[in-house]
Amino acid sequence: TIARRKNLFIQAPTGVGKTISTVFPAVKAVGEGLGDKIFYLTAKTITRTVASQAFEILRKQDLKMKVITLTAKEKICFCEETICNPDACPYAKGHFDRVNAAVYELLTSTDEMSREVLEEQARKWNVCPFEMALDVSQWVDAVICDYNYVFDPNAHLKRFFGDGVKGEYLFLIDEAHNLVERGRTMYSTSICKEDFLKIKKLVKYGEPKLVSALESCNKQLLELKRECDGCQILNSVSHVYIKLLSLMTKLEEFIEDCKDEVIRKGVLEFYFGIRNFIYIHDRLDENYLIYSELSEEGKFYLHLFCVNPAGCLQEYMGKGNSTILFSATFLPINYYKKLLSAAKDDYAIYAESPFEQSKRLLLLGNDVSTKYTRRGDVP
Repeated sequence: TIARRKNLFIQAPTGVGKTISTVFPAVKAVGEGLGDKIFYLTAKTITRTVASQAFEILRKQDLKMKVITLTAKEKICFCEETICNPDACPYAKGHFDRVNAAVYELLTSTDEMSREVLEEQARKWNVCPFEMALDVSQWVDAVICDYNYVFDPNAHLKRFFGDGVKGEYLFLIDEAHNLVERGRTMYSTSICKEDFLKIKKLVKYGEPKLVSALESCNKQLLELKRECDGCQILNSVSHVYIKLLSLMTKLEEFIEDCKDEVIRKGVLEFYFGIRNFIYIHDRLDENYLIYSELSEEGKFYLHLFCVNPAGCLQEYMGKGNSTILFSATFLPINYYKKLLSAAKDDYAIYAESPFEQSKRLLLLGNDVSTKYTRRGDVP
């Protein structure tokens, strides 16, 4: 599949060795010049550990390949609160003066770059462990990371997957059935009417233009709220979109001039939400559903929901040479092919279980009710 620069869906039972069986051919392909860098993508921390162990097994067989495991900024940050500026973080202060030496030393001293190794190096050189890891990732042969680092438009690694950027990448996607829901989340967005009122109260003094823009958006959302009876499908929200474009300009001006860090932080978070709504709105097509919702708490939401994320995911898969998607729960396979890839000529294979059926034990607990009305009952 890699040699033909195509995608492959693999359904194989748990415990048969999907990780090593996909890592080894990918490593071999890199050695034969069919790819330059492997991205092993997972949804859970434990599967990242398994992937790292697979490379370690090959390393014991004399594999010479630098492998890094990326950890989320919030998890690897040394500070109690993740505030990335030199005034608040001692590791950010002077980071760029020291990081090149830290990266060079790490690359020339080891091939295995786990979270523990990265943290130790970052403390030694007093640099940000997350930013150092991103710099290191440019020089390694394989990157083990969460789906977000490749597919999420708000979190992907711009050095590898930014606009106009592509490379000789090989994508190995573990537990790929999870990517359907994760993809829908990445390419969906929503705004809450009550947030506009909250920000209005936050900036009401001395910012008449921003307050006016917030009131204008709130008015339109109020009209939609009056028409909504719990949940309502909408054909278009372009009138809201136009108002949000105007609001964005006012928010940017306010954020640039605001000196109150607490207020600025609240407005900045709101700004990113509006920016994401505008970005997703620009991508709307037949794969999206627009709807409004009135929650039980009385809050009003406007949703842009990505029903089928295949086209969005394919956009990033297309930045590499080949994608291998594997899972133990990939049936029906055509359902997953439709939701995970826009290509029409993807391969798919079902690997039979190698375990002897005579040694299989199936137990049926007929004393357990599956009725919804019995859920939560204590026997």
